Amino acid sequence: MSGSTVRETLGFISVVAGLVFVGVEIHQNTAIARAATRQALSASSSEFVLVAATNDELGRQIDKWLFGEEGHTEACPDDLHQACRWIRAQLRLQENVFLQFREGLIDESVFYSYGWRDNATFESPYFAPWWRAIRTTYHPDFVAAFEAEYGLAP
Repeated sequence: MSGSTVRETLGFISVVAGLVFVGVEIHQNTAIARAATRQALSASSSEFVLVAATNDELGRQIDKWLFGEEGHTEACPDDLHQACRWIRAQLRLQENVFLQFREGLIDESVFYSYGWRDNATFESPYFAPWWRAIRTTYHPDFVAAFEAEYGLAP
């Protein structure tokens, strides 16, 4: 092989390696940008959680939702409207954490620390009918995993 052929081959290999490197970097940056966007959306939804923590009436509504009366239907009862909003914000946070875990942006300990398992809100007998009415507003992969975790049939 002549010196020029060796140089051309090395140049070609260098170009291909550079393109692979750039491709990996773009993929990583795209994942980070998506995660940042989801985080921003989740943060705005989480403002509802702060309201629940500082509002006695809303706290009473949430207790009523979790432990209260019989007869809830798919629609959010009028007297629990604020609680339904709070639970939607909690679900959006769960969805965000699930998607970031799935993409490898957070580890398993962080994922489970956000209440993925044994969450009384999602185990309430009132939750399942209401969930069926709102489930289509969440990412399909989250819905499938969430329903499997909590034994919710579509």
